[in-house]
Amino acid sequence: MHIRNLTKTPLSEIHSAFEDAFSEYEIKIQMPMERLEKMMITRSFDPGLSLGYFSENRLAGFILVGHRKIDKKDVCYDIATGIIHSFQKNYGPVRNRIRGQDMKKTTNCSTT
Repeated sequence: MHIRNLTKTPLSEIHSAFEDAFSEYEIKIQMPMERLEKMMITRSFDPGLSLGYFSENRLAGFILVGHRKIDKKDVCYDIATGIIHSFQKNYGPVRNRIRGQDMKKTTNCSTT
């Protein structure tokens, strides 16, 4: 298992993980790939700042990060965080491991 940014991860793989991560929610999230792509564009998705948790080269968890300049400052923010269903029993440790990657060490972003 390893963590890396999402620059080389195809949208189709992110979409598949997104759908799986939210498949068991009481209120179903309808997110066709086109809608996810539009959301990512609207929210200024930055694949270089976004992180994926990969198990056997499969995206098992993610933090989709947006990046904008606000009042002349770089600001990074969580667009969506998810863990695929088969890893959700380990949600806390997986989420904490992904979030433990310190963006401030690699960017000049404030986080919100």
